Amino acid sequence: MKIEVWSDFVCPFCYIGKRHLEQALCSTGLGDKAEVVFKSFELDPDAPVNPGVSVHERLAAKYGMSLEEAKAANAKMAERAAAVGLTYHFDTMIPTNTFDAHRLAQFAVQKGVGEVMVERLFKAYFTDSLHIGDRQVLVQLGVEAGLDKEETEAMLEQ
Repeated sequence: MKIEVWSDFVCPFCYIGKRHLEQALCSTGLGDKAEVVFKSFELDPDAPVNPGVSVHERLAAKYGMSLEEAKAANAKMAERAAAVGLTYHFDTMIPTNTFDAHRLAQFAVQKGVGEVMVERLFKAYFTDSLHIGDRQVLVQLGVEAGLDKEETEAMLEQ
């Protein structure tokens, strides 16, 4: 069975959904029988790499809500994440453009470490509050996932 998942690394629902999918495959015994393929989908292709605002401020502006409402919504999302074993740090997340992160993930797929890279990118953004739009950060994450540093740098420079 082949399962295609379209997601973005800054989508809080996507990381939770990834964990739900993994749990479902494990609990049904289909984990070894399923091929999960992660596809790249940018939620906001026009997002700046360095927006200079917090995740709360971006959410408030996007949906026309107050900053307090955005913080409350993010707190509820963090609770949903915790229910599946994930830790979200909305107060320190760095909103960014994810184009290069998606390029890195697809490069990692070609090199045989796609699943590791996808998980690392989600964790880097939501839990570790790393700037996944910064190419130096992406190179380091790639190395952590098993990619060659020089090849990763060259790919990101293209």
